[in-house]
Amino acid sequence: MSLLDDWINLSPSMRRLRLGQRDGQRAILALGTDAGVAWLQSRVESPIGPEWGRTLFELRPHWRQLEQWLRLDSIHCLAAMDALKLYARIPEMPDGADAGMIHSAVEGALVAFGNHRLKIAAKEICFAWPMGPRTRHSVEVPEELAKAADILLRGDSRVISAWHESMAMGMEPVEGAERVWDSLLRYCMDRNLVANVTPRTSPHDVAESLQSLPLASMTNLPWETLLNARRETALALEHFGAECIVQGIALVSLDYGADEYALTFLTPDAAATFESLVHTLELDVIDAKVLK
Repeated sequence: MSLLDDWINLSPSMRRLRLGQRDGQRAILALGTDAGVAWLQSRVESPIGPEWGRTLFELRPHWRQLEQWLRLDSIHCLAAMDALKLYARIPEMPDGADAGMIHSAVEGALVAFGNHRLKIAAKEICFAWPMGPRTRHSVEVPEELAKAADILLRGDSRVISAWHESMAMGMEPVEGAERVWDSLLRYCMDRNLVANVTPRTSPHDVAESLQSLPLASMTNLPWETLLNARRETALALEHFGAECIVQGIALVSLDYGADEYALTFLTPDAAATFESLVHTLELDVIDAKVLK
């Protein structure tokens, strides 16, 4: 029996929960792009959380499909804009689109369904594919954060330069340690260098995210601790982190003052140095700690 077969019998909150879980997303992706988009289109419902746009994005729809969603109604428009934001963060255009098409469709959506959330999304989307030249911002990274970034980005000079370039060419100037830290984590999340976790993420889904990270395949980690966990995610991660230390690798939690946070693996020595560098900044909204 497919995870989608009993969809209609689930409560709206349970449907959103299933859509946000990897198993649920995989079931929809298995339908293929056209059937998957059609399945989503007939079932989109309010409230529109990020899971709808994420699943639509993962299906890699053609531009004509996204454009149709943008015009359908307010809830389909919100989901399509969330999907376009994810394209913008790569940045990669949907098949069949160009900058002019995207700008025109987004402007039309704002006229038809404009609200604060759509305006924020539109700004990011249109910035990714500008119709004219961009402004270049100066970038200053505090010394401690520069050293921390060097550890997190594995000392790869090309990746570090690309991160700096993303700040220089961003929508707004990145000023101050808090915004630099936020930029670093967002950059790592968009490129799958860290795992993004929310309070709703199950231990099983956390394990699947962590398994794709650097260092995850370099040692025999106790994945069963997460895959078979029956406790809340925070407690399961502490147990898993303690077992990772025994295997000679550190699971590090990276906080940036939001409901979600990031996780990554570092060697114990690198983790200790990284933790010390972040704590030296003495900022309340950012933190790094080894889970154990």
